[in-house]
Amino acid sequence: MKSYITDRSEISINFKYPDFNDSLFVELRKMTNINLDNLSEIDKMREISGYAHSLFSHGNDKSSLLNPITIIEEARKGKSFRCVEHSFLGAGLLWAYGIPARTIGLKTKDVETREVYAGHYTIEFWNYEFKKWIMIDVQFGIIPKYKEGFLSAFELGEKLDQGLPVKYIPIVKSRFSSEKNSKEYTEWIHKYLYFFDTFLNLKLNTTEENRFSDKRVMLIPLGVNPPKVFQRIFPINAIYTHSVLDFYSLFQNKI
Repeated sequence: MKSYITDRSEISINFKYPDFNDSLFVELRKMTNINLDNLSEIDKMREISGYAHSLFSHGNDKSSLLNPITIIEEARKGKSFRCVEHSFLGAGLLWAYGIPARTIGLKTKDVETREVYAGHYTIEFWNYEFKKWIMIDVQFGIIPKYKEGFLSAFELGEKLDQGLPVKYIPIVKSRFSSEKNSKEYTEWIHKYLYFFDTFLNLKLNTTEENRFSDKRVMLIPLGVNPPKVFQRIFPINAIYTHSVLDFYSLFQNKI
């Protein structure tokens, strides 16, 4: 079974996040006008991410820019995007409504040698109540949960490695059926929960080229060679750590 450093930091990492007052987020609120009145914190996340989930179906189109506004505009014209766009849109909308979030790249053990399907994109949002990062798979429309606790992407991998029964809580307007899709999703997502990465400097207005070239932080198991290339072609520009505490450092910005 994979093992990581869980009791200490290994390296010093300074994550950078967007400014809540960025004009991008002001425009996003105008475009979407999502009503969050009288909702709990978790239900706010379900509502906001549900907007991103339901705006378009999964497809192979690529947005001309990895920018939430561009993704919305092109989706309204009929395009169907990848997990990448679902995640950039979901993260951008959460920021627009005052909730810190980040994109999370999940990668298979054989990420360097696979030609296709070596990665999947999700997001994590920062929950102030529990002081932790919680995963949302915007494409599939779910938040993973074990017993009474919502899970990060890493924690989901831990639970599945141990064969524990994870539940998937549908977000608003989710196309996911807990009864019909849970087993299939578990089997599918499990292979992607080997390497985890997130951007060192989260940019929500970027390009497909920069998505690959921008520096990221990657959490890797102990005793494993760090992957240097994605799907045989794309160089991985990463800072590597074995420490869960490094990758899941507390969110420091203030609203």
